[in-house]
Amino acid sequence: MPSPSSAQNRTFLDAVVIRNWLDHQEIKVTHLDVVTGGAHARRSRSLYSLAFRDHVTIGVVSLKPDRYDLDT
Repeated sequence: MPSPSSAQNRTFLDAVVIRNWLDHQEIKVTHLDVVTGGAHARRSRSLYSLAFRDHVTIGVVSLKPDRYDLDT
């Protein structure tokens, strides 16, 4: 889902855009999984939890980074 360009707080802004879109579409969710890369998982989950408040349980799926070799 596209979100506005932002030099700061991109993940939080993405979460707010998704939350607002779901509200506008009148789609009720109780659980949401965020898919993100490696080291960003914990922070992404925290920011999505902040944006969705206590209304939605946020899970996270952390993908293995493909831009560098983890074995080096």
